Amino acid sequence: MFVLSVNAQDANSDEIIEYDTIGNWIIRVDTTLSFRCFAFATYGGDNTFLRFGANSGGEDFYFTVGDTRWRSIEEGTSYPIEIELDDYGPWNADAIGVDFNGINALWVSSVDQQFLMELAKAEGLAVRYNDSDILNLNLMGSAKALSRLADCERDVDSVLSETGLDPFAGGNKAQSDPFAVGGRND
Repeated sequence: MFVLSVNAQDANSDEIIEYDTIGNWIIRVDTTLSFRCFAFATYGGDNTFLRFGANSGGEDFYFTVGDTRWRSIEEGTSYPIEIELDDYGPWNADAIGVDFNGINALWVSSVDQQFLMELAKAEGLAVRYNDSDILNLNLMGSAKALSRLADCERDVDSVLSETGLDPFAGGNKAQSDPFAVGGRND
């Protein structure tokens, strides 16, 4: 299995399926989110991460950032943040504190297509909390990562439409052992 780093366990657990790597971005499928795709990058010696991807329904997207130094974030607590992508203007969001495999993070459960278009075009991302910059990240390669994320979503949707909700079934749905990929009909 691909190993990014000790702090990127999120992208390398048993619930994650490898898809592609584009520069410093990895594209994976999260089986815990109904086989939806995400893009993930780490920064600053892997102290900080940025992840965005399709929510479990596949209709909208989430955004999350985390840092190993953010120890005081409380899980389930709402944090009003401002996200700025270059000079496009700020996005205000109520982020929820989450534990992301031992790293405290801020989770924005829904972002729209406009946010993703700005994310693809932007060179930098700033996150503010209580009127202070708490994070500034370089988004180099984010356009390519978003393009591969879209490819991943199309591929996953294709597999799911062919096999139903079990992408491991494969082959003929009428087979006696639905877990035997390419198995015989008995």
